[in-house]
Amino acid sequence: MTGDHASLPHAPTRPSPPSAGAPAIEANDLVRIYHTHVGVIRRRPLDVEAVRGVTFHVRPGELFGLLGPNGAGKTTTIKTLITLLLPTSGSARVMGFDVARETTEVRRRIGYVFGGDRGLYDRVSGLENLRYFAEL
Repeated sequence: MTGDHASLPHAPTRPSPPSAGAPAIEANDLVRIYHTHVGVIRRRPLDVEAVRGVTFHVRPGELFGLLGPNGAGKTTTIKTLITLLLPTSGSARVMGFDVARETTEVRRRIGYVFGGDRGLYDRVSGLENLRYFAEL
């Protein structure tokens, strides 16, 4: 082998981590539409807009919660941020990585606790629940 490095294959470049002032989580005009069908005899398509134009930024170390009534899109927004769902439009980044294009990088940097049995946690306040799960 000669000293000619121009012929060597280049390793793929990895996205750089977010800068010090960058948000840990950012959602910009996030939209998620579910395509489904209604009707038993005459089925017809139906689009359900679960998330409409959600925008927010969470700084590193900031305590943040999504609040809203049933069906407001909280779970759908979280599932989009953790790469379980793709956004229909808009964008979202976690630790500087795009949730739609860099899913592996996002998943390496997050943890998620699915809801379910809350028997252990229903004796404390909502704020105490948020603080507890933020420490995990």
